[in-house]
Amino acid sequence: MWLASFANTNNFQYVMFSFIFNGGAPVAVALLPICCCCLYQWMTYVNKHYADNSLWQRFGSKTFETLQTNMTSALQLCATVEIAIAFFLIFELFTPKRSPLRLLMYWNFLRLRFHCGDNTVLRIKFTHLNTASYQRQVWTMIDSYVQPVFTRVPQLQPVADMAKKWFRGY
Repeated sequence: MWLASFANTNNFQYVMFSFIFNGGAPVAVALLPICCCCLYQWMTYVNKHYADNSLWQRFGSKTFETLQTNMTSALQLCATVEIAIAFFLIFELFTPKRSPLRLLMYWNFLRLRFHCGDNTVLRIKFTHLNTASYQRQVWTMIDSYVQPVFTRVPQLQPVADMAKKWFRGY
């Protein structure tokens, strides 16, 4: 099905991300993943088209090289922020700004991100891993933090297992 293959791309998922936060109460931290991708796109474009410009050589080329060497860290930060926003939206349910539909849409967005095998954003190819790898690293880290809670309160383990099963099923 063409929609499933299209929905499994970073570009579609970031459009979906933008639509989720288009209406409702603003979440300023949600700009970070989009701005990070835009920064990489802009710097790549400028480096490609203005590499011989003296201003670029003087000020921009070192910044571009630094960004390229730190791309893995930046993408890991984006994945961490995307997942942190989901927990923020859960806490937001207890405020007057609550939006259960946004929360549901966002968790489905994260589920798509967890299964995304795409390694390009806006025509920029990631250097090492694909989107799903960054997402899985963050979820593994969260799992290692909450595992002691599950050993102390074993009643929470079936709920967590059910959530993991839903999340991993595609």
